[in-house]
Amino acid sequence: MNTKFYRVPLSAVSAFIVILLVFAPGCGSVFSDFSDKKSPLETEIESVKKKANFDVTNVKVMRNPSEWRGRTISLSGSVVLQPILGEINDVFELRGTNDGFTINFIVHLDHPLPNQTNIGESIRTVSPGKEVRVFGILRGVEAYIGESGYRRELPVMDCLLIYDRNDFYLNRPLWISKDFERRASRKTQ
Repeated sequence: MNTKFYRVPLSAVSAFIVILLVFAPGCGSVFSDFSDKKSPLETEIESVKKKANFDVTNVKVMRNPSEWRGRTISLSGSVVLQPILGEINDVFELRGTNDGFTINFIVHLDHPLPNQTNIGESIRTVSPGKEVRVFGILRGVEAYIGESGYRRELPVMDCLLIYDRNDFYLNRPLWISKDFERRASRKTQ
């Protein structure tokens, strides 16, 4: 066994250390992605996801609206933009199922959903028919008259967060309530 050792000149090692010290601080943004420190908004989003009740249906809410009022809930379904008398913008109907039970909620927004305004624009949109997961606070049950003229009572929620339904780890919200963002930023002040 003939092993050879190569001697590295001390000047080469010194030069490497100097280069590392000069350029490493500039890599801070690269390494910051791996830090565990979260922004106040990220912390609030995690809190909402943890306290949300995922076991909600129309039947449960309609049976006892006062028990559900003010609770944070999460639902999955399709976005249905349906004109509802008295409401013009920033509202949609969420339709789907949860454990075989109907999900049919009115979702109120505090600003418009993201949509593509230019061809070639790279933006994650929320459009009619899109499958989403919504987090929000239940207001209660309210009567609505749909476009067809039928009166219906539906559970109503104020939306906090919207995710693509295929975002299983809930990492990238498509939409965040402006009011929710303001409250999170106030907690740091």
